[in-house]
Amino acid sequence: MVSYEQFLEILKGTAVERFGYTPEQVVFYPEGYTSDHVETLEWIRQQNYRYFHEERDMLMTDFIVLDSSGTSEVKKENSMPVKLFYESMQKEEAPPTIHIQANLNVSDIDITKILRRFNSDYEEVRSNLIIRPLNYTLHMRDLHNAVYLRISDFALVLYELINQTGEVLSTSKIQKSDLERWGMDDQKEQVLYDALVNTAKLYPACVYDKQKQKEVNFLETENIQRETISQNGRSILLSTSNSINGAVSLFYPGVVEKFLQLFGGPFFAVFMNINDVMLFSLDDPVAFRFAKSAGKSSMLGETLSNKCYRCDANGLKPAKRK
Repeated sequence: MVSYEQFLEILKGTAVERFGYTPEQVVFYPEGYTSDHVETLEWIRQQNYRYFHEERDMLMTDFIVLDSSGTSEVKKENSMPVKLFYESMQKEEAPPTIHIQANLNVSDIDITKILRRFNSDYEEVRSNLIIRPLNYTLHMRDLHNAVYLRISDFALVLYELINQTGEVLSTSKIQKSDLERWGMDDQKEQVLYDALVNTAKLYPACVYDKQKQKEVNFLETENIQRETISQNGRSILLSTSNSINGAVSLFYPGVVEKFLQLFGGPFFAVFMNINDVMLFSLDDPVAFRFAKSAGKSSMLGETLSNKCYRCDANGLKPAKRK
């Protein structure tokens, strides 16, 4: 088993050898660290609140900060709560800076991928960017410095894919400071689009046949018929090939356009949770009942929206019952 001290050295060494930081720029801030500098003190309070929900003036855990500015003050970006990260991996829990949907052992972590986001070259990380859907209200505080597109009461959030083994998926939120470092802060829409394209390639949009027994790759299947993929002859279930974050599949390039053809015009979309979207004809009143139940029945953290959305060539907007 890798000790905590060894883990720290691996992180520091990777930052120096693979990402061009000098040893002096890889700074360790121990638990209990404080400062008289106003901005640094605010950073300390923010980290304490983020991970412990307390606004203390001393760090409540260890941090590593990658500082290329040449200053001695802690920057709000490029920081990792390394002790929490290490301890959570030893317990096979989700690390605090990484969103994980299954258990992960320390041996599964590629340290290079974790630190790649600190690189200044956008092309180095571009192919690893993906989009994940989150309920905006539930995650509002965590999204303060994140990169996302808000759609009514949910958000399409930019992540870097760190690792995937089978159904194990680990990702890290991209921050606004990352865009600035990549020189892409004025090209947010392009970055989000690139990530959507990546997500579509990694996790294709899939629908099921009417017995929900066979998955159909939606975009790659030609001459697909609505009757063969309708559930009970009415709604259509849309997700991804592995059913993880399937709600984002509705936003893949070309998906809405193809459904507009299948439905013969605008249609309703109901997000059952972050993994599934149900699609209905505009004349189907069941859509609003599904939306209402979806917001109540999903587990905390899994609810995406309790609204029914009207989809047309202009995108998605919350629909009103006539």
